[in-house]
Amino acid sequence: MLLLLPFSLFGFYTVQSAAITAPLHLMNRAQPPHHSRKPPTAVFDTLVNLNDSLTSSMIDPRFTYDREFDNQILDKEYAYMNTLLALADLSTKGWTPNLKREAQYSHGGVTIRIDASQNPSTLQYRYAIWGLYLAIREISANGFRACVLTLYWDPGIGLLRQSLGQVSILRGSSLGIDSINSTEESLEFALPTQAISPELVLANLTTTTTTNNSTSLANKGADTTNLKFDIHFLGIPLDIDAIFHTIYAGVVYLASWPQSKRVDKPGFINDHLSRTFLRWDSSYLTVQPTFEYRYVIAALTRLPMYMYEQKRFEDTRFVVYVDETEVGRGWLYKNGVRELSGAGQGERV
Repeated sequence: MLLLLPFSLFGFYTVQSAAITAPLHLMNRAQPPHHSRKPPTAVFDTLVNLNDSLTSSMIDPRFTYDREFDNQILDKEYAYMNTLLALADLSTKGWTPNLKREAQYSHGGVTIRIDASQNPSTLQYRYAIWGLYLAIREISANGFRACVLTLYWDPGIGLLRQSLGQVSILRGSSLGIDSINSTEESLEFALPTQAISPELVLANLTTTTTTNNSTSLANKGADTTNLKFDIHFLGIPLDIDAIFHTIYAGVVYLASWPQSKRVDKPGFINDHLSRTFLRWDSSYLTVQPTFEYRYVIAALTRLPMYMYEQKRFEDTRFVVYVDETEVGRGWLYKNGVRELSGAGQGERV
């Protein structure tokens, strides 16, 4: 059974594949005639826990989509992690350049495909990021069924929608193996600069110190900036869905800024339904190198990976170091459960 529903927002490498053939009919299905469409539904009517600041300031109301589901069920952990890694990688491409052709991220039996529908492409990276964020929210809200979003730019009443492309989260691996490939330029992911897959990310992390409640994770490799994260569990359980939804919203927001730009004021994301907060700050420091947007995205990508590894899903403090110098820190926590002491004081544990 396939469902095709239109939505409107107010307010994410290419491999020839036979391994994803089962769900590919979703991507190739022709759109229904215009007269058969239901009126678009505002995102606030369907995704009630979207962050207010994100939807009102980050997602243009002219960006719309149709959604289509398949009955195949995705692995939740891999769907969540693949989406996070893809969002982090897309954040390195710039906000308004066009994705030239198509992109694909595949790992653990879950494949993410991003395809431009026009030649030359009109699918800007911001549209891919918005689409992927909304696709994983749709999947999470609908039992992790495989899903395709067809993306549009809707200039207004009386004007035709412009097809931008498709974002798909499907079951299967393009090559029968875990991979990330692209027809774009070679992938970059914040820090380090090599192509990213979950195995590569974990291979580039080393545990330097470990206690019952904290660990230090560091990038290693001659071609990478010396970036290290101290991750401290604070003991209050968090819901896995709330963790990812809040982090996704943070990455989407942070991706809209030039990635090497300094984070010059504290920021926060609030997932209203789960009452989960994400905060980051460096205003208490006057050091060089400065706290950059790409550093925050890199830290947010590490958090759930380490949680899965430790099988602990709790509120967390993370501290970011560059060349052994603290450049900023952040918190992921349940609103109203605890008061964060020393939020601007740079306290250590």
